[in-house]
Amino acid sequence: MEEKEEAGFASQQIARPQQNTNSNIFTQKGRSKQPVIVDTPQGQRCVGYIKETENENFLWKEVTKSENLFKNFDAWALQGNAIPRLKKADVKRLVFDDVEEKITYIVCLDTFLKHGIKRDFGFGLQIFLRREFWQKNQIHNSQLSLDI
Repeated sequence: MEEKEEAGFASQQIARPQQNTNSNIFTQKGRSKQPVIVDTPQGQRCVGYIKETENENFLWKEVTKSENLFKNFDAWALQGNAIPRLKKADVKRLVFDDVEEKITYIVCLDTFLKHGIKRDFGFGLQIFLRREFWQKNQIHNSQLSLDI
């Protein structure tokens, strides 16, 4: 917490996000984001957004379990040709928000690459990572947003 004093106002406590994987700093509004566009056999596709916090860059992607979870592996997937772009942008984590189940899945990019399963089922090379490797956090409908 940090105190802020301005003319005419008493001291206020201003909450600052801390680097804590249990807090959901990854879905806060107001962070810059860049779309990650890749080529697939079906054409160009946005596979998520590179977002920045004060401490790191991460890939954020909105998913739904019923449509995006690869059930044979119980895994989330990412296009393989997105990896060079993520490395160039110094992305450290992948953050998948399952808006259907209201769960945020978080994993380090290194873990994703080390344990991921590479397959091409006709949509271009994809990397699948079983959900057991992801950290899970509940998504809260009302999120604190401080526009200072």
